[in-house]
Amino acid sequence: MEYRREIDGLRAVAVLAVVLFHAGLDWFAGGFVGVDVFFVISGYLITTLVISDARAGVFSAAKFYERRVRRIVPALVTVCVATSLGALFWMLPDELTDYSESLAATALFVSNFHFANETDYFGADPSLFPLLHTWSLAIEEQYYLVTPLAVVFIARAGLRTLGLALVLAFAASFGFAVWLSVSDPENAFFHTGARVWEILAGALAALALRANPGLGRMPAAVKEVLSFAGLAMIVVAILSYREDLPFPGIPALLPIAGAVLFVIFSDGGTIVGRLLSTTPMVGMGLISYSAYLWHQPLFSFARLHGGAPLDGARQFLLISATFGLAYVSWRTVETPFRKKGFLSRRAAFGLATTGMAVLVAAGTYGQISRGVLQRYEGSERGFHEAMQSLQRYASKCRWQSLFGGGDDGVCLVGDADAAPSLIVWGDSHAEVLRSGLDEALAARDMSAVVISRSGCPPLSGTTYTAGDDEGRRCAADAKKDIERIESEGTTPIVIAAHWSFYRKSDRYFTAGSADNANGCARVEGSPYESAAAETVCRLVRRGRDVFVMHSVPQLTFNPIDRLYDRKSAQWNPVDILIPRSPVDDGLDALASSYPQVRLIDPADVLCATDSQECVVSKDGVPYYRDDNHLSGKGSSIVGEWLVELVAGASMSRRAAPAADF
Repeated sequence: MEYRREIDGLRAVAVLAVVLFHAGLDWFAGGFVGVDVFFVISGYLITTLVISDARAGVFSAAKFYERRVRRIVPALVTVCVATSLGALFWMLPDELTDYSESLAATALFVSNFHFANETDYFGADPSLFPLLHTWSLAIEEQYYLVTPLAVVFIARAGLRTLGLALVLAFAASFGFAVWLSVSDPENAFFHTGARVWEILAGALAALALRANPGLGRMPAAVKEVLSFAGLAMIVVAILSYREDLPFPGIPALLPIAGAVLFVIFSDGGTIVGRLLSTTPMVGMGLISYSAYLWHQPLFSFARLHGGAPLDGARQFLLISATFGLAYVSWRTVETPFRKKGFLSRRAAFGLATTGMAVLVAAGTYGQISRGVLQRYEGSERGFHEAMQSLQRYASKCRWQSLFGGGDDGVCLVGDADAAPSLIVWGDSHAEVLRSGLDEALAARDMSAVVISRSGCPPLSGTTYTAGDDEGRRCAADAKKDIERIESEGTTPIVIAAHWSFYRKSDRYFTAGSADNANGCARVEGSPYESAAAETVCRLVRRGRDVFVMHSVPQLTFNPIDRLYDRKSAQWNPVDILIPRSPVDDGLDALASSYPQVRLIDPADVLCATDSQECVVSKDGVPYYRDDNHLSGKGSSIVGEWLVELVAGASMSRRAAPAADF
């Protein structure tokens, strides 16, 4: 296969785009498309090699996978080992537990599935996901696990048959990507099926050049125009795209088509080909894989250690460090391992397998040990345990959904053998109650169903003004949840949310659904008040006991920053108190309008009535995990109080066996 310097130059464009995007430079807000360009390049190069070997009758699966192992694994293991050491030093145990799960997923090349379940690529706190970028490696390796062999078998029937098969696969994957990027955008970004078409675009480019050599011998003027257009399309996407686009749907066509045009029509004779064939661009392209591996851990730990966002000086230092480390690992790790004489095939496979197995073992140990919690003792251990119980219950609920075939926003807590005696519905403020409720209910041989939708108000009849994907998802979930709750007999319900946030937000409005269909009179007032009134009206008309829980006392700071110094990794065992303030959530009118509704305030248990002070931490153990969410300790306190309160008010009237959630 003839070496093409301009392709390495295109790699440089792609990796620069990704690095500058993750560094937080506003001009490169679309830099995430650099990964899409990498997919095209990979599809082109690998398919060219496979077809060449297959047509020459020398294709070997062992040889193919040896190339992949030598290319991918040594640098990946090196970066993962270094990243794990940084995580061990700088991450809290709950963060380290999450990291350990991502480490094992990375080593098994399934991290795209892991991150699809854990986070939104654009909405995630980048400081907590040093291996977030490995999702793209997982997709490539999943693709190359089966595709090369399929190409060889199909190619035996001729290039035309191969081309038809690739076109059909491309169309199916692209159609799936367009649909999923609208219906489930967070999952679409990481989904292999929604990304395969991008790799296949490069494969089709390779096939086109193989089947039609004349494409590379077109008039110089045509090649100049098309190669320039291809690079321009990529650059336009990098500079103009934003995270709210349905990706990798139709918008992804621009950078993908641009990369295909560049691959087919650019060469050392075109202007853009010569530009990207310069020594600096080729050099950056050669180290692009290592640069891609190093940049995210560096940026993550810089944000974790020194805060976000990154200022200009730190951005410059981190970008420089990225390419400096990339050169070192390319020179000392990548290059030697890619030489066949360095290790035999058996030794290469054995060493790679051992390295990946060590990473899986380390990741598994990090999870089992709950972030190596044994490093701490006494009250300091209590601090870390308070931060962890929420995480354990998040995993418990995720497994329930996975093996029960249910909704990942619905979780049964408490005694699994008992019929639910309570439903808790809300956003992330309801979600953090799961651990405390589980403990309190299990001790009483009782259970509850918690329905939680992070970032979504538990309000009926709301439509988001922005009309974005998140708004549509929240509105659809709210409609589904309240219909499910309405069908659930007479089980008492507690509604918990970050009410003050929604009251001040202008993102949603009442869609006018408080009509005769629900038998609820239209309520005058703000959209928020109308939605809240309609919601409780629908429930009380079903004869439900409804408890609306005020938000927990709000903070103006993150208490964890006062209790734990990341720079020195030192715990500060102090008591933190704040004055009790009046609740400002606009819910007081509900109780007077609907006698069946009872407003309850967690400040009654989190704050001392004599001093009017609320506890944020005691003896260095936090009751909060940030400025508005409870920690595991806070959840235990509020969960016990909530069960006692609701039990005393309405649980004596035991609900009929609940529907299967």
